Amino acid sequence: MSLSLDHIIVLVSPEFLASPPTWLTKNFTLTPGGRHADGITENKLICFGDGAYIELIAFVSPPPSPDSRKNHWWGAKTENSIIDFAFTSHDSSTAGENWSSVQKRIKDNALKGIGYQRPVKGGRKRPDGVQVDWEVTFPVVAPDSGYERGELPFFCHDITPRELRVPIGKENTTHPCGAFSIGGLSVFTTEEKVEKLRKAFGAVLGVESIDGRAAARCLRSVEGEEVEREFEVKVKPLARTDVEGQLRENIGVLLGDLIIGLTLADKEQKLVKIDVGEGGEVGLGGWFTG
Repeated sequence: MSLSLDHIIVLVSPEFLASPPTWLTKNFTLTPGGRHADGITENKLICFGDGAYIELIAFVSPPPSPDSRKNHWWGAKTENSIIDFAFTSHDSSTAGENWSSVQKRIKDNALKGIGYQRPVKGGRKRPDGVQVDWEVTFPVVAPDSGYERGELPFFCHDITPRELRVPIGKENTTHPCGAFSIGGLSVFTTEEKVEKLRKAFGAVLGVESIDGRAAARCLRSVEGEEVEREFEVKVKPLARTDVEGQLRENIGVLLGDLIIGLTLADKEQKLVKIDVGEGGEVGLGGWFTG
């Protein structure tokens, strides 16, 4: 079974989603997403040619009920931050087969306090009226396990054809800034927890953890051609005294150092960390701000 990055989720405000700022639209092409089946959240996408994407998600305003956000699994997350990320199988494996494999790896590695729920159906309706359906497999962490929701990925497997959920035509994946892929993401945690979390990633993704990297190789068919991309999850320690450490205290789980593959004007391709710049005008890293 072969896994690859499916998408990274950035929580934004309803106002941000309805009218994205110029600094975002001048760099990235946004693809309409739609409203999720529960009526609580809606999204727009930044799609890449290798099949992965960034999901800009917001809670619907006004909410369908007073407690809809409070009771949502991402309800306590902080807006303007990366809140979660998902992998998928890019072979013919089903959500159920993937769940069985993940559970076995967790057992074989004697990991305590974590597991994964059986896949549950999700969906959304696109603005053009097309219904999109999938199955998601979420991690479950015991209260005393030392793990937090959002530190470990979930899984997403399509029921309807994937291209309905993630359009990868050139009109969707050609970005003004030259971005063509997502190359990596960092999970920041306390020094004493680094090795524990690295081992957990290795088991959940079924990969070797080397120097803090849990690398999952992406292989997708894009417009009839096989495109191979490597996505790395890095587990890093954070000092409690720095800005990121303070943010982690407020957010709970800090995901950052988002790596984007760019094609430059001279056709050279390289990986670039897109994070908050001096003026805070670009934020696709530990936090997301305009």
